[in-house]
Amino acid sequence: MDNSKQKLFENLKNLSSNSNELLKLSESFETDENEQTIISEDDLIKPEIFVNNNETVKKSKKESTYKKAFDYSIRILSLRDYSTHKMRQKLKEKGFEVEHSEQVIEKLLELNYLRDDEYARMRVKQLIIKGYANSYIIRKVNQEKLSITNEQIDLIRDEQNLGSDSQIRYLIEKKLRNKEVPTDYENKMKLKNKVISFLASKGYNYGQISSVIGEYIS
Repeated sequence: MDNSKQKLFENLKNLSSNSNELLKLSESFETDENEQTIISEDDLIKPEIFVNNNETVKKSKKESTYKKAFDYSIRILSLRDYSTHKMRQKLKEKGFEVEHSEQVIEKLLELNYLRDDEYARMRVKQLIIKGYANSYIIRKVNQEKLSITNEQIDLIRDEQNLGSDSQIRYLIEKKLRNKEVPTDYENKMKLKNKVISFLASKGYNYGQISSVIGEYIS
């Protein structure tokens, strides 16, 4: 085999790892000197073409996965608001990789589709309306990697005209609805303790409760 054929054969060898293919290649090059080679170097597929194609496929797949993650985030945001932390959790639960999730979150923040400050205010309002105390609200908001202070909650309470005492009254009236307060001491105390436990589950401390509950159960 002359030098040019040998070089061509070596190039083809580099492109194939299959032993049968190599055998066929070898046989095709072991020809008479007068026989014309039907494969030229121009016909060879260069290894870098495979590399470029793989990079293109990877890039296309990455862009497709990002688009799916972004479309999913827009879809769930159309149904309700999410904090950045909650959105990150939702994307993880859906099976998207961290890389794509972070790219999506970065884009959502850039577009102001995620606004943690406004989301925190909304959550505080929701929890105030449901009758929860400041301590409970702070705990719930912190679980979403957000921060809020007592002072900020009280400001929102004032805006909504829902101070702690008025909320406690609302909850007591809700708990006592269609109930008569017993006249005998033992049953009265049982009912009072139930109401106190209910208010405590909302995050109110005994001092806050005792300042109001006497208006309903002495």
